[in-house]
Amino acid sequence: MRQSWGLYRYLIFLALITLNIKTINLKLLVAKKNFLLLAIMVGFVGIGLGIFTMFSTINSVLEP
Repeated sequence: MRQSWGLYRYLIFLALITLNIKTINLKLLVAKKNFLLLAIMVGFVGIGLGIFTMFSTINSVLEP
């Protein structure tokens, strides 16, 4: 009887570790997704700023 109780405790311990790892992986996926969205937004702002700078420079060259 005592050996089976130890086996049950071991299985519960493994289940808790597995749940904890899945929770950590889920948090990591959410963090990666948020970082990717932030990188995409920063990229679009950079592209917009570059287009604005390019057209304002061309405008300055054409109209002295």
